[in-house]
Amino acid sequence: MDTQPQEHCPLCKEAPTIEAVTHHAVFGESLTVAFCGGCELYYLTGLPSSDALQEYYSGEYFDEFETDSWRYRLKCSFAKMRANSQARFILSGYEGQGPGRILEAGSCDGTFLSRFKNRGWETLGLEFNDFMIASALKRFGLHLQKKDVMELVPDEGLFDVIAFPHVLEHMREPVKVLEHCQRLLKPGGMIFIELPQSPLKHEAPEDDYSRYFHTTHLYDFRSKSLARLIEQAGLQSVQIDRFFYSIPAFLQSSSYQLANTLMKGELVEKNLKGILTVFAGVLHLNWRNLMSGDSMERLDLKATWSGLGDNLRVLARPSKVNKVLATRVVEESPAKA
Repeated sequence: MDTQPQEHCPLCKEAPTIEAVTHHAVFGESLTVAFCGGCELYYLTGLPSSDALQEYYSGEYFDEFETDSWRYRLKCSFAKMRANSQARFILSGYEGQGPGRILEAGSCDGTFLSRFKNRGWETLGLEFNDFMIASALKRFGLHLQKKDVMELVPDEGLFDVIAFPHVLEHMREPVKVLEHCQRLLKPGGMIFIELPQSPLKHEAPEDDYSRYFHTTHLYDFRSKSLARLIEQAGLQSVQIDRFFYSIPAFLQSSSYQLANTLMKGELVEKNLKGILTVFAGVLHLNWRNLMSGDSMERLDLKATWSGLGDNLRVLARPSKVNKVLATRVVEESPAKA
């Protein structure tokens, strides 16, 4: 795979870096994850090419979803709960009158966008994977476009919200992406970002620390590096949250869903199957951890950094300086409201 060297932190530039993880072979070869002591950004020292990434996400990245296994159903159930939480966060900061227009980059199977479609919003989702595009149409009636967000221009229409739920960490140039997206916002529009907060070395068990970075992330953020990213992109935070997708939260959500359907008399096989899948998955995860013989303190750490744990989310708007630039671009390219 072709890679582009990154010898300095892409956010701090001059800040010294230390090696965090030596082997990162998700993309088919060993790569190094470096840690910036200045802004606390983790990044690959060799960046895969755009073509290689597009090929990967168009193919094998979603292979595990092309099944009807209990793991797939469990992931779908968790995805719905996560999408509900994200939608509530966005709508709590939305100041528009009535339903708006939302863009999502990296839409997967459309679970997130469906939450807004059901509320009457106009939606546009971008996705490279053909299986996911077909799945979004089948499950939610969503017509996703096979397009990169950098290909969109203002005269194709502006958006009230542009969303990156667990997507920016997969992009080669997140600052440029955020700068470009500001030109696609309506006046008062917002950008939503959610991504996992990465552990510092002393915060996670040693064996889990290396495993945490065995992902397709090109960058892994902490609150400090996310703040730096937002600032460099010319944005200002409107609403910030550190959120834990904890197992108890999922159980609570499932219990509420079960009670709600029972009260409405709507308990059908589909609802029961999804709820029981979540309970079965949680029992499986906890049984495996309990049988490991770890201490309760270590189990708490495992839960925190299990991929369902510590997350950062933010709503941001263009700063005053960038508002002038964005307005100028819109005036030069009349957009559909």
